Amino acid sequence: MKTIHLIILSLCLSFIMGSCGSSVKNDPVEIAKATVDCLKKGKFKDINKFFPEGWNTDTPYDELQEAYDHPTDRNYKKADRAKSMVNAKFTLTDQKVDGDNAWVTFDKETTDLKSSIKVYLVKKDGQWYLQTVN
Repeated sequence: MKTIHLIILSLCLSFIMGSCGSSVKNDPVEIAKATVDCLKKGKFKDINKFFPEGWNTDTPYDELQEAYDHPTDRNYKKADRAKSMVNAKFTLTDQKVDGDNAWVTFDKETTDLKSSIKVYLVKKDGQWYLQTVN
């Protein structure tokens, strides 16, 4: 009986832990961190939930997800880019909120490259949303 309970508990925990950004506070830094968390987990398509509804339906994250899940000769550059995101180390380095706009900067380190990414956010109707990631 204990074994069954442990199995059920571990399945529930893995389901909860598996989704990125499932319960993110309405805070630009937290949303930026959740976005990076999705990148690290290879759950690129999940980033779309941080955009306002109807904002940007054709995101590159759908294409990245497809390339990551099903790499082919045609999409190998996107697949490599996606893999580099999953394997990268991200460190939050700067954050700024200016009214209804915010940006959060992360250093991104891979085995052969150091760079930074900026996560831009906008506040709409009291809710923070992802605007773009550069």
